[in-house]
Amino acid sequence: MNLRSSPGFWALAMGAVGGAAGFFGPIVLNPDANQGPMLGLFITGPGGVIAGAILGFLFRIFPFGDSVRGQALVLACTALGLGTLWFALPEPALKLRIVDATIGDCRPAGELIPARIAHWEERIAAVSYAPPRDNWRDDTRRMLREMPGVVVELDVSRSNAILEHRRPWDRGQLSAQGWKRIGDTERYFGGGTCDSYPRGKHVLLAPRFSYSRAWPPSDLPDFLGVQVLEAVPPDYLRMMK
Repeated sequence: MNLRSSPGFWALAMGAVGGAAGFFGPIVLNPDANQGPMLGLFITGPGGVIAGAILGFLFRIFPFGDSVRGQALVLACTALGLGTLWFALPEPALKLRIVDATIGDCRPAGELIPARIAHWEERIAAVSYAPPRDNWRDDTRRMLREMPGVVVELDVSRSNAILEHRRPWDRGQLSAQGWKRIGDTERYFGGGTCDSYPRGKHVLLAPRFSYSRAWPPSDLPDFLGVQVLEAVPPDYLRMMK
């Protein structure tokens, strides 16, 4: 039998192309991706086999010549391989989030400690596989001493994001995603005192997450469950215009 008219050969060819592109594409183009070669093993490889069997059967029952069948198989494999590689390209990564907001209520961070201790006590009681760190309640005094600050409520009207591109032809380039309407009130951690955050003032700020591996967190903003407010770098401000 002519291989170009065999559904099995079509399935083998497209399965091999889809599997190889889906296996090696993420490794080369997006090494930080969580799925890695699983794209080829579980999606594009088996999908290529199924698509190849269907196309091979169709080109077998219709009166196409061997030349047309061969060209169609090459075209199908090329489309599958290029499509898989395109799908494996990394998306832009979030570099910085910027909020356009009005300052609302402000409270010293220490006033929120009792409520957060109660919050973490409930969390600890619900988790049996991760014992809390020693003296975590008393450690709040150390956190307040080392990182004094306030918790500020911001009426966020809109937000923007600075994205870092990671594809081969634009890797490292930055761009602004564009403003998105929010219309929500959010709490953040800010350094200094409430005098630095007068109510009603319009601000552009860049919140960032504060992570702690300890349980409960040993970092004050993470313990309070809020992001840290920082100034927007001038280079990023120019991108907003």
